[in-house]
Amino acid sequence: MLTSFLIKLLYVLLCAGLAAAQRCPKDGASRNGVCFDPTSVSYKVLAKEGGTAALLCVVRNLGREVVTWMRNDGRDIPLTVDTLLFAADKTRMRLNVSRSAGEWLLIIDRVRLSDAGQYLCQVELKTGVRISADTAVFSGTRYFPLTCTVRFASRDAKALMTAADGGRGSRRLSIEWYHRGIRQTTEPGAVDISLSWEDSDTAVSVLTIDLVQPGHTGEWVCLKRSAEFGATMETATHTLRVLIRDAADLQQSDSPKQAAAPASSSASLSSAGIGKGLSSHSNSANPRLNLAPLTLLLLPVVSLIIANRLAYQP
Repeated sequence: MLTSFLIKLLYVLLCAGLAAAQRCPKDGASRNGVCFDPTSVSYKVLAKEGGTAALLCVVRNLGREVVTWMRNDGRDIPLTVDTLLFAADKTRMRLNVSRSAGEWLLIIDRVRLSDAGQYLCQVELKTGVRISADTAVFSGTRYFPLTCTVRFASRDAKALMTAADGGRGSRRLSIEWYHRGIRQTTEPGAVDISLSWEDSDTAVSVLTIDLVQPGHTGEWVCLKRSAEFGATMETATHTLRVLIRDAADLQQSDSPKQAAAPASSSASLSSAGIGKGLSSHSNSANPRLNLAPLTLLLLPVVSLIIANRLAYQP
């Protein structure tokens, strides 16, 4: 009896030790065994209804182990296993993985209030013990404090996108940018990302695209990540439209060919875009039928017909 009790007690202590060891040291020091980065453990995510939510899990020393995303709803059905997606609604859920950084980012598009709940990032060890990080408690809400603005842009022009977060009182944060599930980084001559502070509590991140191309069209997600323990991760999503023709070309209306813009280009213009105030017009006059050459051509024929009729009269 005592032996059985000691074995059970040892098992409980072992599991508790694994659970306690699942969080990596705050100083980022390397260690043996799988652990979760403190910045991705027990944080909250807020997302606007209809927007995009990004749930991040950072795993260190993973080796050949497998990461699984699950929703803690009692069904024990995985959303993802390694890089495979098993979510019932694959049109709204996707996975972005960076093995080198140990990042496993679960993205939920077109957020619904029913998506709110607890999401778990888990790793099952070879010993059969599963360690889990209460990675995110996601709350669907209609209010969203992080704002992300995107301007319309012409092809081959420069585009600026701005994300601002205010009222947090802490500068230990970063604002990241994602396009089509890929994190954007500064690339000289292509993309530049900066972070500055307008005042004591408003962070402003500006992403500049030096040469806009059609491939830049689509949703751009700005994600705010704080280094504070238990802080909230927030995302905002906006759509960038790339105009087919440059605004300067549309202003050259000297010739009818240049003045008539394609329907697809004019449909992209709005009061918020760089095409504001543009209009198309034509200076060509209404065509009129000139009968003078035709009259001169028919006059001899008519005269001949009249002369013949007069000659045959009795």
